[in-house]
Amino acid sequence: MTLESPPYKDLTSDQIRLLRIEPGNDNDPIICSLEYTNLASPQEYEALSYTWGSPEPPRYVCCEGRQVKVTKNLYDAICQFRSLTSERMLWADAICINQNDNKEKSEQVRRMRDIYSKARELFIWLGHPVDPMDADIAVDTMVRLSSILLKSATELQFRLNGVIEAPSGASLSARIREHMYGAEIQHGECAALGRLYLCSWFQRVWIVQEAISIPDGLDARIKIAYGGRDFEWVTLSIVTAGLAILNMHAEIAHAAGANIDSLPWELIRDIELSRATEIIDILGSDEETVCRQAHEATERALQKGTKKIIESRLIYPENQFGGLTLTTRNSQIYMFLSLSRRLQSSEPRDKIFSFIGMVEKAIVNHDMLAPNYDKSVADVYIDLTWYFIHHAQILDIFEYLYDQPAEGNIIPGLPSWANDWTQRSTLPLFASTRFSAGGKTADGFSDIAKLAELSEDRRKLKLKVYPLDVIRGCVKTVAELVAQYIQNRSLAADANEAILSEEDRMRLELAKYRDILRLTVQLVSNIKLGRQASMNDETPLHENDISVEHFSSIPYFTGDSLWEALWRTLVCDITAEGGKPSEDIGLACRVYHDCMTSLLFTGADPPGLSPHDEALATLFTREYSRYTKCRRFFTTSKVMGWVTSRAEPGDFVCVIPGARLPYVIRATENSTEFELIGQAWAYGFMEVEEGCDAPRVQSQYGGKPIDIWLV
Repeated sequence: MTLESPPYKDLTSDQIRLLRIEPGNDNDPIICSLEYTNLASPQEYEALSYTWGSPEPPRYVCCEGRQVKVTKNLYDAICQFRSLTSERMLWADAICINQNDNKEKSEQVRRMRDIYSKARELFIWLGHPVDPMDADIAVDTMVRLSSILLKSATELQFRLNGVIEAPSGASLSARIREHMYGAEIQHGECAALGRLYLCSWFQRVWIVQEAISIPDGLDARIKIAYGGRDFEWVTLSIVTAGLAILNMHAEIAHAAGANIDSLPWELIRDIELSRATEIIDILGSDEETVCRQAHEATERALQKGTKKIIESRLIYPENQFGGLTLTTRNSQIYMFLSLSRRLQSSEPRDKIFSFIGMVEKAIVNHDMLAPNYDKSVADVYIDLTWYFIHHAQILDIFEYLYDQPAEGNIIPGLPSWANDWTQRSTLPLFASTRFSAGGKTADGFSDIAKLAELSEDRRKLKLKVYPLDVIRGCVKTVAELVAQYIQNRSLAADANEAILSEEDRMRLELAKYRDILRLTVQLVSNIKLGRQASMNDETPLHENDISVEHFSSIPYFTGDSLWEALWRTLVCDITAEGGKPSEDIGLACRVYHDCMTSLLFTGADPPGLSPHDEALATLFTREYSRYTKCRRFFTTSKVMGWVTSRAEPGDFVCVIPGARLPYVIRATENSTEFELIGQAWAYGFMEVEEGCDAPRVQSQYGGKPIDIWLV
């Protein structure tokens, strides 16, 4: 037999290939043949979801009499899937799509959701654990815990699944643990569970579409195989939600020797949210129509016995209103792109193509977004950005720009204004529709976006901007301070924040707050002198200069006191729910400020600090770190705020008409060309008066915008 590709025949517009796998045991060679079926009414088959894995060492299957090379992980998956007694039909991308034909691959990828949704069952292969006993321990533990959680949910009257987590709290956790008495999860079981969650399948970008494509409410159609064992997706979903209620995520991760962020808790929940999503198109509808359509969709969901998330034409999916997630068809792509940043793909274009098939066909089939493997990676990423700006008329795609310092782009030919989706960002997006730096726009859409121009070579983007000011000073992010701390102490190169003691963490937090106060004092001097004052890292701070009373006596340019501007800036003037912080947060900030300044000058907490005050300081720390941990505090000659860690002194803060946030740009040798560095948050410029028409925006920024080219 020859060693080559299967003998592919061309596919018609509605055809797919299937593998007919002959029966056999683990020691038998894999023998299969290709079948062609019409996707509109296909013969019964199952779809495989797996990680390709390393091509070495190779394995071989006999397909149509030819020896075809496959990865070890695919070979193991087929072995596990194969029946001992009868033929089985399987769709597996590596063989069923001609990987050497870009045209066919592009067309099949466009239909991927249909391919998975038409399958009788989704077969997920996690792989073989290093220790074969791990599979038995992990699956037995998961099945046992699922049973306990379901029993608890029934008796304690709460809802438990990956979409709607049960009410959290120590009392509920304690009552569930009562049900676990005598069946508690042991350390070895925690470790085995953790290693299951660490399987590379959970890091693969295509898994989201594959899992979402199976209709909601049919969880028995998703089977997960791990080693020689298997279980259902619903079990994984219930256990993942239950571990959150039991506050066991950290314990599971620690037992497996992993960082808590490396386990896929949020990914599984996001998949469940997407599986339970119904989209209603209400663009241009009045409030009565919106309510009627939402009510009708809810009724349909209740009839199915599932809790649905109803989507409307508002933008940010992080916001919850009355239990319904409000978003748009385009923000569906936002949600999927957020997932894409966290997941891996050996093919950079799949960072986009793997999600495009999950949105509306009008978007999927748009020339700019339709999967096309003949395009360069840079062109795929540019087309996505230009689609949002020119066709969807949404400028907020810029919020996704990679936020870490880098020496040039890793993707050749990629301009600064198009995000590199191969890079994982640490920057949390602001969960609020309240911000409107470039003018509030109806439902997040901007007519101003239509004014953008693309250069002939598609590498330059012409935009109008309102220049605000030049960044004079920046404070390092927590991650930067940690990295500097590790370097100064010659710790291991792979050391991270997890190795720091509480004392170390407090020292770094104090250093960051001290530097914020330095820049704030410098801002006071600018305000008083009417010009740029100088201050360096060695300039001593005086207690009176950084007191709340002193800051309260200084006016910020908005008319607020500098103290109010400072505490609202520290929390980005936003609550966890997306609203405006109350004065209670201001009081909590004052306690936090008193504690930090006391540590600066005396090395101890202020005398008479009550437990109530300690609780307030802790509350503020949580609010303060939510959005600012990965951002740099900055000041200009009159403004304070936050920028990404790529921003530096000398960069410009500007507002793009029609965009939600301000942005940072950097001058190039050409006076009209700038790099787009990333988003900003600037106190006093986040909420423009209602209405996005040019005169209102111009009145806010004192003149007409200027034209620049982003390169």
